[in-house]
Formats: sequence, structure tokens, C-alpha cells
Amino acid sequence: MSRSLSQEESSALLRQQALDDRLSPQPGAKLYLHLSDLRVVLDKVRTDEPLRILDYGCGGSPYRSLFPKAEYLRADLGGMSDLDFIIDPGKPLAAPDASFDLIFSTQVLEHVEDPMFYLSECRRMLKPGGVLALSTHGTFPDHGAPWDFQRWTPHGLERDVRNAGFEIDTTWRLTSGPRAMLQLWELTMEKLACDNSLFGIIFKALRWFTRRKRPAFHAWADRQLADYRVAGGADAPAHRLYLGLMVLARVPR
Repeated sequence: MSRSLSQEESSALLRQQALDDRLSPQPGAKLYLHLSDLRVVLDKVRTDEPLRILDYGCGGSPYRSLFPKAEYLRADLGGMSDLDFIIDPGKPLAAPDASFDLIFSTQVLEHVEDPMFYLSECRRMLKPGGVLALSTHGTFPDHGAPWDFQRWTPHGLERDVRNAGFEIDTTWRLTSGPRAMLQLWELTMEKLACDNSLFGIIFKALRWFTRRKRPAFHAWADRQLADYRVAGGADAPAHRLYLGLMVLARVPR
């Protein structure tokens, strides 16, 4: 007879599932369309080089395995386990100047109260020629962790990164155009009330169908909307709606 899981065990399983959904997103997960696109662009950053890396705002460090030979250090707010540095908002991190080859920041900047201070800290801690690999949101629902302060356009993010002393290598828009619309539909449909009017009934039928066929729906979107997964930062009309941004920037030598 199997025993029921304790609350602590259940929480641990949920945390592990959240990490797995980011590293290896599978069709059927609610955030699959966006997280799988983020995972695609992170393959452009992964490396086997023995770099010294800081995961700055690491959470559970879901992408750590993308850097198998790195000295991989982790920084976040207190209360988490296995941190190398504790982030005290508004204060410099207890890491030496010019001590990292790569600073890795995924879906963090929107949660930072003073993003220019955060970016200047990235600049301070990177060696000359060091790389900042940073993703954040364009259009996306609020999601406090515990706070959610701002969103960017490609031009705005590049401006802020340059003003912190970096040179921009590349900017990508993630989950754009109709693919962005489909992901936003999935994120909002559960919260919308339906009456018994014709439109309400149609909406409920669409919601039921999406829930039941979500893996197939995602597989279809991957086939038909592949061009909207990762797009360059140029102002193309087809990609003016986008859920995420990724920038690679470098400290001048």
C-alpha cells in the first residue's frame, strides 16, 4: 500500500517540476509556448568552456546543466539554500570586481526595483570582454516573485544595457506575433467568466477543447509558427508583439 506524500515532499516535487518545465519544456505544460522558445535561444548561450559564471537572481538554477564545465556560482535573495551570494537590494553583491566571465540572468530584471543598479553591478563584476546573457519580458502578465516592476521594448532594453557600460552583441524577441497571442490566450482563458449566451457557449467550448488537446495544440504551434519562436531585434511588423527579450552584451576590453 503506497503512502501519501507529506506537504514538504509535495512541495519539493512541485519545485522540481517547475525546474523541469524550464530546462526541458514539454507540449502540454501551460507555459510551454514561451518557455520552449526561451530554451531555444539559451542553446545559443550554452557552452562547455570552463568559465566562471554568476547566476544572478538564480531561483532554482534550472539551466545550470547548460554549462557543465563552469564554476557556477549562485546569487539570490536570502532564504534559499546553497547560495554563494545573498542579494541585499540596493547594495553591491559581495563579489570582487572583474571576477566573472559570464553573468547569466533569466527572467530576473523585471523583478528588480532598481534595474540600472543591477546592470551596473553586472558590469562591475564582469571581466573585460565578459558577457552578460540576460532575458526579461516584453508583454507578459504580472507575476510577483515577490515583486514585478517593469517591462521592456528591444530599444529600451538595449538603451539601459548600453547606459550601464556594455556593448550590445545581439537582441532577440521571443514568442512573437500569433504565437504570443496563443500563449496569452492560454494564460487568461481560465480566468474569464462565461455566461450561457451564444458567445459564452462558444468560448467555453474553445476552452474545453484547448484543455483537452493542449499537447497537440502546442505541437501544431511548433510546426506552423516556428518563425515566431525567436526573432531578431529589428522592428519587423510581424514581431511587434512579443512575450520576451534576450540580449547578449559584452564589457569592452
